Amino acid sequence: MRASKASIILELYAQAERFASKGLEAAAAAAAEAAAAAAAAAAETATTDAAEAPEAAAKAADAAAAPAAAPAAAAAAEAADAAAPKDKQAAAAPPAAAAAASSTAAVEEAAATAASTAATTAATAAAAAAAEKELKALQQEAREKYKEQQQRKQAAAAAAAAANKSQQPSAKEILKQRGIICLHTPPWLAEAAAQISEVSVHLETMSGKYFLLLPLLLLLDEYNRADAVAAADERLSLLEQLKPIFPSKYTIMQQQQQQQQQQQQQQQQQQQQQQKSCTPEGEATDFPPWDNEKKYVLENLVAYYECGLPGGVLISFPMSLPLAILLDRVKRFPGIAAFHVLVKGSQANEAFVRENRIEKLKL
Repeated sequence: MRASKASIILELYAQAERFASKGLEAAAAAAAEAAAAAAAAAAETATTDAAEAPEAAAKAADAAAAPAAAPAAAAAAEAADAAAPKDKQAAAAPPAAAAAASSTAAVEEAAATAASTAATTAATAAAAAAAEKELKALQQEAREKYKEQQQRKQAAAAAAAAANKSQQPSAKEILKQRGIICLHTPPWLAEAAAQISEVSVHLETMSGKYFLLLPLLLLLDEYNRADAVAAADERLSLLEQLKPIFPSKYTIMQQQQQQQQQQQQQQQQQQQQQQKSCTPEGEATDFPPWDNEKKYVLENLVAYYECGLPGGVLISFPMSLPLAILLDRVKRFPGIAAFHVLVKGSQANEAFVRENRIEKLKL
């Protein structure tokens, strides 16, 4: 409200100034016209009477200026009368104008604060966007570097594998380095050997040494049968190689206990399940289907190594002896590791010992 009053007062003050200006302009115009008339009169009377020229000119100027000066004076008086109350109103205007100016300054200050806040927010947003863009670029660069690193590793591994493969010795070379004689497979074992994979060479990463996976042929003379193990780790014993085929007496006893528990209450059945879960994975839990007498258990087995000695001599050895040591002691390998497997103390074993030449391995 104060601002609007101040605006009205300022407008009235401006109008008064315009009226005063117009009065002054009219007075100046009247004076100019009077001067022009006086000059004309003086020119006309100059030739007749030079002495009377000034007086006549003065009279003429007064006569000419009077009509023009009267309206000019009236206009000036009117302008002065209009300006007088407006001057009074203008005198009262400064407090309202000061209040309006103060309000305007406050508005300008608020606008400046808002502009500063907006500028700060915009700068913060721009910085955050730039940081996010930079972070994405760094992440992309890291992914690309990781991918390149993995590719280099794969290439290096492939190159190393190719180099190792080219440098990896053959099974015959390894056996020869150990002083083991490689023989031809006996004709009566050739058919069985053809159905089994050959000896393969593998690298032990921890020690950096090579070991062999041997094809085993199990000859079950009592039943005129044969079984095979395609890739037997030479670091293990024959007894360990036979665990997937023949059950242990302890496993059989455990199964018998489980069968008895199945006839009891639900609580006893749960105990049976717990005992069953303790059976080592990969071990046989039942007799082979051809073992009608159920006597081929690991603890009762004996084996004789068919190593191609002259006269068909067989080697008797401890079942817990690793195959690598057996080969190292015998120093002979006929292309396939063939073992005659029988039950210790059985009639079949006694007959086999009588009919064949068997020597005990010297350790």
